[in-house]
Amino acid sequence: MKNTEENEFENMGDVLRFRWLWGNLAFADDFEERAQKFEKDYPYSKRDKGIYREIFRAFCLLNCHLFEKISKGGGAGTIEDLGKLVAAPLYGMKCYGGLSMREQSMTKEVEAFANARTFPYHGNAFAFWPHLKLEPNKKVREMALCIHFRYFNEEGKIVVGYCGPHLPTFGRQHL
Repeated sequence: MKNTEENEFENMGDVLRFRWLWGNLAFADDFEERAQKFEKDYPYSKRDKGIYREIFRAFCLLNCHLFEKISKGGGAGTIEDLGKLVAAPLYGMKCYGGLSMREQSMTKEVEAFANARTFPYHGNAFAFWPHLKLEPNKKVREMALCIHFRYFNEEGKIVVGYCGPHLPTFGRQHL
């Protein structure tokens, strides 16, 4: 891992070394396995190492700002301001994005799309509908990444189920 601001994260392993910083976050049972697949399958992970810095910052965002809003019972309406912030670039992010606390009903109804958003946590399968979308380059849509998460009230944690290329939806089946 390099010590420069621009290239301190070379891969997802470098990002996950900092998981001790995120006391409000946990990860799905198979997250690290999926992270390795991401590095292999996502073509931009080798070309643009800066994407790992953005993933790190997104995890920081989930741990701090989103956790504070969600844990206090915030729904889509009360965290609208965060969606606007994420769309900025937020937290020093050098990419654009957005926040969605839900999926379209058609995405939820199509079994294949719903299954793509179902991840194991503590041995049980859960749907992870809310997500952050990161777009390092607005002109190249296939570069879009999503971080799907879910708040577990019993534990008081946001669990990250998925971080990788945008999952297929009713309107974006090709991704």
